[in-house]
Amino acid sequence: MKTEFENLGFAIREIRSALGISQTALAESVGLSKVSMSKIETGKTTPRPETLATIAEELDVPETIIRLYAVDVKKADELNPEFTSILTTAKAAAQRAIEVKKLARLAQGQ
Repeated sequence: MKTEFENLGFAIREIRSALGISQTALAESVGLSKVSMSKIETGKTTPRPETLATIAEELDVPETIIRLYAVDVKKADELNPEFTSILTTAKAAAQRAIEVKKLARLAQGQ
């Protein structure tokens, strides 16, 4: 099972990739080295809150979307089964929001 930080890094990587942004481009726009961004995306390090906020800003998605993407629904179900439906719906909405953002970027030629 992935740790919370691995899930957060995975979420950042998935969103970045879905939006067609390279790791290098995101790292540069956030003010990090490519190595530091790689460590965040692989869960070897966790971004500071202000870094996560900057990453969200550069990806042009709310930080909440990144956090929802990172939710491990199975783990949440083990902790409180009542929230599974809510989390599943929220995560699906977050994924749809990223798809809409991707389509908007494509339409703008980015």
